[in-house]
Amino acid sequence: MNRCYVYVEGNSDQLRAWRRHASLPSHPNALTSEDLYLSALPLLDRVKQELISRGWREITPTAGVEHWALLTPSTALAVLEEEGEGGEDLDEGDPSSSSSAIPPQPTSRIFSIPTNLRALVTNVPRWTHLFNDNTFFRPIEHQEHGIILTSNVDTMLVDVFYLLQLILPGALTLVKERHDERVFSTRTSRPFPPLAWMEEHKAIISPIFGESYYSVLTMRSRDGSTLLDFLDT
Repeated sequence: MNRCYVYVEGNSDQLRAWRRHASLPSHPNALTSEDLYLSALPLLDRVKQELISRGWREITPTAGVEHWALLTPSTALAVLEEEGEGGEDLDEGDPSSSSSAIPPQPTSRIFSIPTNLRALVTNVPRWTHLFNDNTFFRPIEHQEHGIILTSNVDTMLVDVFYLLQLILPGALTLVKERHDERVFSTRTSRPFPPLAWMEEHKAIISPIFGESYYSVLTMRSRDGSTLLDFLDT
């Protein structure tokens, strides 16, 4: 049995350990991942405007968690409001909140991006639900490119995911698990976008990272599908 999914990591120690394991250097200009995310927000806002032009509807984002939130074109707002009635709100802006506190699951009709990276790593269940929602995404095994992410709604959602992968390496990983009781079980991981995506989007994303660091990320992307872990049988 094969299974593909997105794994979201929010533990800072694990993220640092992953960077060491991947031999990923710091940014040459000492920019942090949060700095890179701030630099990427104008591009992500342009993505939002493009989606709106395609029929998506902007709704009020969750304070402290979402930078923006959009309703899929086929969803009536009245349906969304009806689904939300009677639900309890969690104060996810509370600094004491952590990934162990499971927030209310967002409706599958809403796509959003985090306010900042802290909102990503401290709300792991929320983003795990979003990036594994087959309303929006479908990870598959591609014959040429290995594990890739596809979208059932709009390819720009995949672009957003891959950009987040680059900004905070190790936080969002595409995983394929193969379970065979007669042999063994394996896990193949892709923590970076496919090389073809990197090359296709170079003109758009390299200004965010700088040419030097973009080259480093491209090299890691080239090796991204070769990671193999053995699972417990």
